[in-house]
Amino acid sequence: MRIARPKPPETSFRRKRAPPPQATRFLLASLATGLIFVALLAVVFVPRGLDFGNQIPTVLVELRIATEGGVRILVNATTAVICSSVSEPPNSFHQAGISVPGIPAAVM
Repeated sequence: MRIARPKPPETSFRRKRAPPPQATRFLLASLATGLIFVALLAVVFVPRGLDFGNQIPTVLVELRIATEGGVRILVNATTAVICSSVSEPPNSFHQAGISVPGIPAAVM
């Protein structure tokens, strides 16, 4: 017994009528609620981010995108900042005769 395959539609799907007004109102209300939520998050977190704006980043990561054989994100270089500021001398500690600058003695 052969099972007949469904024929592909001759025309693309087309809605016969517009969505109900309740759905349109719900989508607009959801959009407005989301925008208000994002605005509240910005009010809370942007000033906190600006408080730490003058600090030197401790770790810098340089990324590159490789497109050979598919898209991949590769880490090109990483850098760790040793001094917390230019005016302070770097801290160091000795462990097994190895001096590692920039790490305070309390980390040992």
